[in-house]
Amino acid sequence: MRTYLIYKLILIFVGLLSSNSLVASSYSEGIVIDSLGYTIRPFLISPDGNWVIASKTYGYNNRADTIFYINTKTKQKRIVNDLSTLQANLLYNDLILEKKNQYLSVINLETNQSVFKADGIKQFASKAFDNKNLLITLSSNAVLNLVQLDKDGEKNKIIFNDNQVVEFLVNENKTKLIYQKKDCNTSYVLDLESFKVAEIDYSGDLLSPYWNVTQDKMAILEKENIIYLLDLEKKQVDTIQLSKKPLERFELSFYSNDDLFIKYNIKTDEKLEESEYLDIWNGNTRFLHPSSFKEKFVLQYKAFIYQSKTKTLKELERKRESDSDFINLPNHMLSYNPFTYQDFSASYTQIQFDVLNTSNSHIVQSIKTNNSKNIIASLCGKYMIYPIDKDKSKWEILELVTNKTTMINCDASTVDVPIWSTNSEYVFLVVNNTLTRLNLSTKKQVSLLSFTGKTSLIFANKTKHNNDINATINTEFPIIVAVKNSSNTLIYSIDNTRTKLLIDAKENDLSRGLTYLPNLISKDLKTIVFTQENYNVPVSLKVLNNGKITTLLESDIPQELYSNRKKQTISFKTKTGRELKGTLYYPKNFNKELKYPMIVYTYAEDDTDSKQFLLSSMINSTGFNIPLLNDNGYFVFYVQSYVSQQGPGIGALESIKNSVKIISEKESAIDTLKLGLIGHSFGGYKASFIATQTNMFSAIISGGAPHDVIGGTMYRYNTYRNKLDWFMVESGQLGFKQSYAENPEKYLANSPLLYAHKVKTPILLWTGLKDENAHWENTRKMYVALKRYKVPTIALFYKNVEHDVMPNQKVENKDLTLRVMDWFEYFLKDNKSIQWINKGIDYDNYSWNQLDTF
Repeated sequence: MRTYLIYKLILIFVGLLSSNSLVASSYSEGIVIDSLGYTIRPFLISPDGNWVIASKTYGYNNRADTIFYINTKTKQKRIVNDLSTLQANLLYNDLILEKKNQYLSVINLETNQSVFKADGIKQFASKAFDNKNLLITLSSNAVLNLVQLDKDGEKNKIIFNDNQVVEFLVNENKTKLIYQKKDCNTSYVLDLESFKVAEIDYSGDLLSPYWNVTQDKMAILEKENIIYLLDLEKKQVDTIQLSKKPLERFELSFYSNDDLFIKYNIKTDEKLEESEYLDIWNGNTRFLHPSSFKEKFVLQYKAFIYQSKTKTLKELERKRESDSDFINLPNHMLSYNPFTYQDFSASYTQIQFDVLNTSNSHIVQSIKTNNSKNIIASLCGKYMIYPIDKDKSKWEILELVTNKTTMINCDASTVDVPIWSTNSEYVFLVVNNTLTRLNLSTKKQVSLLSFTGKTSLIFANKTKHNNDINATINTEFPIIVAVKNSSNTLIYSIDNTRTKLLIDAKENDLSRGLTYLPNLISKDLKTIVFTQENYNVPVSLKVLNNGKITTLLESDIPQELYSNRKKQTISFKTKTGRELKGTLYYPKNFNKELKYPMIVYTYAEDDTDSKQFLLSSMINSTGFNIPLLNDNGYFVFYVQSYVSQQGPGIGALESIKNSVKIISEKESAIDTLKLGLIGHSFGGYKASFIATQTNMFSAIISGGAPHDVIGGTMYRYNTYRNKLDWFMVESGQLGFKQSYAENPEKYLANSPLLYAHKVKTPILLWTGLKDENAHWENTRKMYVALKRYKVPTIALFYKNVEHDVMPNQKVENKDLTLRVMDWFEYFLKDNKSIQWINKGIDYDNYSWNQLDTF
């Protein structure tokens, strides 16, 4: 691979001089890359909102990333020394926990003084509540202590302790602590509000409990397949004996009335003799999954309802073709046949779920949808809401007691809705771009918040329950909701029907912090931490405190490294009148008097106008990085492309040719004789197809692409999805909307492999040999076809890479990025000194693979 100069811009302290300087340093693997670029990401706030944990991550990875605490009022910072317990270490009153090996400290961040120290701590937990901090420790000498912490360490108070303790467990809402003692056949339950302790007759394992909704009952599957059901309020233990044979695919869920739904498989003694040497795929099958070729037996499918009041276990009828699923409606379950509507035409097939009353086997309602998660029960277990059309624009609410239904309209594109209130009195949904609250008793709808365009909603402070029960909105507190669309992000507080705008991004990007927004709001909802950035404005850390927004941490990246960033977005129309967009990103230090090569990138109809502060980096997953190309003297044109009635390849060709023509007319500095094209996955397919249809590009790169639409995609079993891949071609991303038999000409006209003989443009192919998404054999086929017709090409096959390169694969990331840069440097800047390319594309000479095994 070519070596050339990296201008690595760094701030250094030169000798004893008092001023910092921007200097250029020479590195052997060289491209122009800014090593000062970094991003800031917050991810956890203290309960009182005084401190937040954030990270600083460098794009070039030549400087150590840092994680730190920062005060939301004074901006005081302190490096995090204990990364292993971050989720438990932020408390009230400026206190944090730090653990090194078995040494535990409680530190006042404001004074940087330790207020509590303990050695030999093997287990600990904390509880922050009502402006108080409770520390729970278990020492290596088996002493359990509960300490109420004082801010200054002067009044730390031990409020409970016990000896000979082996282990403890705290429930998620931190109301109960269960612990066990050495040589005792009982467990102990400590109430973390009254601090009263009581024995409970259980001595088994405390690992992996299943919790009820109120977190005062737990179920544990023990040896001999006995479920121990512990009532932590009544201090009672019940047992449920299941089959003594080994259980497979075990599931257990609590209903809201504390009944249990239990489901598992057991092996019979009837062995499937051919299971270790033969896999059979029947032509009429409605379920396909490759065999593991391990010993298999005929299975029995079991499901039960355990009624906690009567302490009875009722077995339900369950078969492979009549399966059962949990839904939080006591005395009910979902019954379904997963095969009825399976025709392999979609990623998720439609399934008819019957809501079955388990006491009389009566079907209460039949619902056809593609996922049982779309059937949402209220927390009280008396109502459910479910879609009644395929696009989820119409929903129905059923009240179980009266069997009455209410039909409602709901926008289909938003996230997190419909969602129940915690008290089960309301449903929140979006109707005509308006967040709406429906009162279950009056059926009255109240408009809470209106917005425009395609929007997603994020309820930041929704209440999460156990994994089997949907999250809810607690209407006793104001609702914090983020409204995000392609142009802006707004964060609101909704108190009953009073809506207040808290944060307006003003067309900046908040997405880095938005992911963690539920963890960045103080308990009193008065403090919210978020990030803000734009394409030419580095990431900064902001805080909303009592209605006022201030900057916690401003970027110290030198302005000269990004102040001249420039971009422009254009619109263009397809033959059918659809409007598409493309964004042109300008070279660094752009001079309108010069000509610059341009790299075109496309994927689908994704947003091309980035509002994020992108970083030059070697960690790029597909080798493509906009600022890296800009820094090295290229325009980058990120353009949308569509699937036309004639097919995905032909639609992409139309989109690219039209958009490049328009942008070249708008920007005269584009060198139209030096155009490059790059794409990955669906974009790689489009780049590959365009290479077969036009000579407008001087260099093309196609990665992870389904070059062979018919044999490599349409007629393929996909082990990544464990599905027949024809749905991806017919109704999925490629959008043919017809089978091959219905329109073979369309398939033939849009398959890059079949036109490989027409390619004149040098094309770099790459794939990962673990890519089961767009199978790597597609790339080998395309390489073989190109080689057959002596097209200048090189194919890269990465041993351990899947569909794209993972962030931790630094060697592969760097290698791919440098080869991408080299390919464009060679063909668009006429740098013919790059030896790995010289050796591989000249058919008048020959090479042999030094990486082979000969």
